[in-house]
Amino acid sequence: MVAEALKAWLSTQTNCTLAGYAGRGDEGHALCLAQRPNIALLDIDLPEMNGLELAEALLAELPDTRVLMMSGMTDPHTIWQVWQSGAHGYIDKTQSLASLSEAIQTVLRGEKYFSRVFQEVKEKWLSQPDSFQKLLSGREQEVLKRVASGWTDERIGKKMNISAETVAFHRKNIRKKLKLHSDRDMVAYGRLWGFC
Repeated sequence: MVAEALKAWLSTQTNCTLAGYAGRGDEGHALCLAQRPNIALLDIDLPEMNGLELAEALLAELPDTRVLMMSGMTDPHTIWQVWQSGAHGYIDKTQSLASLSEAIQTVLRGEKYFSRVFQEVKEKWLSQPDSFQKLLSGREQEVLKRVASGWTDERIGKKMNISAETVAFHRKNIRKKLKLHSDRDMVAYGRLWGFC
């Protein structure tokens, strides 16, 4: 319903022609490769290929396509992932249609647009000296995300193509780096920062 309303609204915007819509990331990828749009408005929470994976693919394969991310998620981990993705902008779904229009026009002009909420989370959380991205490697962040979601070492290892022993080693390093005393503390940390 929201997607249909957004499609109808986009078609009324000045200088906008809707090239297409896809409800799954893999379909969106194929559509963008076929249509080569000036801008792709991507929801982060997509099935089959999430919006962050889709953004990464589009930025590599279609360098002239501008990427504007959109989501209801404003936790520090999501904000960090969007920032790292190289997207040209981000707008949270609590914003008005006027703000969305401003974001689209700003990104189309070749500028960047990151919503106030995005900037606040980035400044408040990600600038802290003990924030996860300053202390943990990318691999450790992957392990933390899955530990916070309740995965066993065996399941994490299978997903990441590493042994359960290596997962346990990463888990130990994560606790040490974050000064956490138990897996329960790790889960709490992961939830606080938006890993699950």
